[in-house]
Amino acid sequence: MLIFIQLIFITNYTYSQESNSSIIIETAVFKTEAHYQEYYATNKIIDTYENRNTYGIIISYSTRINLISDYKLELRPSLLLGDYDVMGVDVGLYLRSSLYWKIFGLVGLNAHYNFGNSDNHNTWRRKSLEGIYLFYGGSLGLKLSERISLQIGYYFTAKNNWRNSWSSDLMRSIHSETDEKLFWVTKVGVEINI
Repeated sequence: MLIFIQLIFITNYTYSQESNSSIIIETAVFKTEAHYQEYYATNKIIDTYENRNTYGIIISYSTRINLISDYKLELRPSLLLGDYDVMGVDVGLYLRSSLYWKIFGLVGLNAHYNFGNSDNHNTWRRKSLEGIYLFYGGSLGLKLSERISLQIGYYFTAKNNWRNSWSSDLMRSIHSETDEKLFWVTKVGVEINI
């Protein structure tokens, strides 16, 4: 990683922030809510909700098309790595514009295709659902140099069922179920113009 950072600063700065393509590396934090239910035989004995986080790294390629004035249309295909239950590919479509001084903003839509994951045994099972999740939101960016920018973003989604699990303790006659919903994601990252 240190070599990668040194290469960024050693390369020449002939490319400007006005470049129409870049590589973006972001850390993502997903906010979820888990609904946990536990049963003794057929009687519900626990029914709770818990907020949780899951994490990932997003690697994106961004290409931009000039529209009018300072506005650009940005297309951003991405690969999301991290928790097996949230890994997938993304395609984002954003409207990008300079705001003030070295600050720029993006608003748009990100479609995340979740690969899905399933793991089980005869007394338990955990599964994340395969499918498309739509995220709406925006990001703010700060130009550090002609080539490098920092970005921070917030994107939300409807209360999508995301993963579920169950387990059984046959010795105590206890069965538990958990349904988890995906709410929002925050992203912090660096953009390198190419």
